Amino acid sequence: MKKTCKKCNITFNTNYQSKNYCSHTCYLNAQKPLRLKRNLLKKSRIAKKICLFCGINFLPRRSNMIFCSNKCVQSLRNSKMIKKTTLSLTRSNAKIMRQTPIPTIEKEILLGTLLGDSSSTLATTGYHDVKMNHCDKQLDYLKFKADIMPSIFTIKKPWKRIVNKGMIMGNKVSGYKISYGTSSISHPCITLVRNILYINNKKKITINLLENMTATSWLFWYIDDGSINFKKRSSRLATHCFSMKEVNLLKDFLFKKYNIESSSHFSTVKFNNKIFRYPILSFTVKGTLVFHQFLKTSPFFSQLPKCTLYKFRIMPYKQKNKLS
Repeated sequence: MKKTCKKCNITFNTNYQSKNYCSHTCYLNAQKPLRLKRNLLKKSRIAKKICLFCGINFLPRRSNMIFCSNKCVQSLRNSKMIKKTTLSLTRSNAKIMRQTPIPTIEKEILLGTLLGDSSSTLATTGYHDVKMNHCDKQLDYLKFKADIMPSIFTIKKPWKRIVNKGMIMGNKVSGYKISYGTSSISHPCITLVRNILYINNKKKITINLLENMTATSWLFWYIDDGSINFKKRSSRLATHCFSMKEVNLLKDFLFKKYNIESSSHFSTVKFNNKIFRYPILSFTVKGTLVFHQFLKTSPFFSQLPKCTLYKFRIMPYKQKNKLS
């Protein structure tokens, strides 16, 4: 049977009626434009993707493509290798740091921060570490605390950004807040400081704890959990996690040792449509002035960042008399 090729128009002999091309090369050349059309249709159906490494928009050749090119894949592998080497270096540094004891001044800071917003958790090494979290406005204060404790915060970990969900406080709904945090290395001295404050994994005020506290410890606790009323010229400590018995012990200790006048009372807070009663330590006008003078004896008071100084601002008597 004689047939004409659809591509080159040459006559050729064949035994098959369905054969339309004289050779395989003619068949491939004829199919090329059809293949291009099919590929264009496929590409139009596939949506653009963002490269996970460089962030550039690209058209993927396959549906499971994540990176735009082999360069991005290779650079990602290299960065992972660098991270592994830095982790091994930091681990070896941490081992050396655990062997050296923490200075007494850093222990005083630790005691104050643990009483405040910081927390302590048990690490895989068998020792405890310190986790600090503050809002975006107090970021300078967070960095300041990490800088003045170099024996446990020398390894610079990335600052985390935590987005808290909206919470109902009273009749208002607090929006999304951004807070920053960091954690120290685990150290046997942190465990020793923690044992002074924690009893059965719970913070408790005892006479042993109060005797170990200095002006530096009180300063960092007040900056973390303290607040001031500018017009009333009084300050207070948020002692929510302690019982009224412990707050009364704290009040008596401050009056006997430092002559700081204060009072303990319950405050009601509406949180997520539920009412809670918490004990609070409030300082009198005279007690606030004496307490602030005592905190100023700490060597770190002059180094405090600007974002914390508002807790020491009190309205002068002359200005108060004018308003009244």
